[in-house]
Amino acid sequence: MDLVVAGFDHKQSSISFLDAVSFLPDALPRVYEQLLALPEIQEAVVLSTCNRSEIYAVVRDLHEGIRALRRFFEIRLKDKSAVFPANQFRHFGNDRMIFHLFATISGLESLLVGETQIAGQVREAYRMASENGATDTILNRLFHRAFETNKRIRAETHIGEGTVSLGHAAVQLAEKIFYPLENCRVLIVGAGDTARIVAKHFKEKSVAELRVSNRTFSRAEALAAEIGGHPLKLEEFPSQLPVADIVVSATNSPKFLLTAQAVRRISKKRGSRPLFLIDLAVPADFDPQIRRLDGVYLYNIEDLRQIVERNRHIREREAELTRIIIREEVQSFLSWLKGLQINPTIQDLRKHFEAIRQEELRRFREKFSEQDWLLVDELTRRMTNKMLHTPTVKLKELFNHPDGIHRISLVKQLFELDKP
Repeated sequence: MDLVVAGFDHKQSSISFLDAVSFLPDALPRVYEQLLALPEIQEAVVLSTCNRSEIYAVVRDLHEGIRALRRFFEIRLKDKSAVFPANQFRHFGNDRMIFHLFATISGLESLLVGETQIAGQVREAYRMASENGATDTILNRLFHRAFETNKRIRAETHIGEGTVSLGHAAVQLAEKIFYPLENCRVLIVGAGDTARIVAKHFKEKSVAELRVSNRTFSRAEALAAEIGGHPLKLEEFPSQLPVADIVVSATNSPKFLLTAQAVRRISKKRGSRPLFLIDLAVPADFDPQIRRLDGVYLYNIEDLRQIVERNRHIREREAELTRIIIREEVQSFLSWLKGLQINPTIQDLRKHFEAIRQEELRRFREKFSEQDWLLVDELTRRMTNKMLHTPTVKLKELFNHPDGIHRISLVKQLFELDKP
């Protein structure tokens, strides 16, 4: 028995390829049926997200298991008329498989290091596998240990703290001035990818009002419909400034959309209410001189990048602490797994040799007297014990060997101890 994970992820593969090789939830019952029909596969969990398509499995033999999973992906891609990219196919066995799972659920393997969404995706993948009868003792214990490891990492490190995306950083800055954001009116100027990301972050905060202004009105309408907001023509957005609390701009305008003089006039209408401006455009949409005005907070893309970079360094430092915890948890799980395998293997090995001894004794029973028979029985028993002494000691030593699981598996295969 060995553990293996095989498949593709965002580090080697494009998003379009990962989409082609992904496993849709409705197809999983059939996928598990196909996986468990393979003689090499004993247990399996399919983890399929926008950034990865992986299969975690308990296999009878490490190398045969990897080959079986590779063939499984090859057939799947062939059915979709896609080419199998051998240089992108990744696989890890035993201790490295366990480390990979624990690193994945903690966010170390994510595009944004430390993100938390993957933990829920791993939990859902395990639930689906369990409901389809694809998990048993080993993967049940492994995935529950993964959940516990993630809880420990979140409690003992700051791996998930501090935003590492510009859009999220913009919203967090806004929260420092206007808390809670539920009472805020937000105006988004622009309807491109950056504007969409920021708008979605504000929507998640349940702001009181979201308005979208864009030069191409149809795009403003599309984004407003997506986030449940209200569209505006670009020339209309200045009229909203007296009542808006937060204004985010991300356009391709060649000149300032908002000057310091215009904001000064608007401020008189706003009274003491602060105005928060976030300029994500290059070149800038908002005049930098606006920073000098009282009651107006202006942040540009460089300000946000500094925040993101500072937080990224924090997460990188915390990532090393996370790896230390993961290594501890991997060793703990390996100890349990080796203990589960070593003692039964030693017992099965002794039973195997004893069965051979008894079979041979029966063949020669009539050739010895009762007295001689007792001596022959004692002699063969002693010989068997002596022959098994060194293998028994070596098997116990595998408890602390990093590749112990695979070596135990080889012993079981060598003497066919897995046969019923």
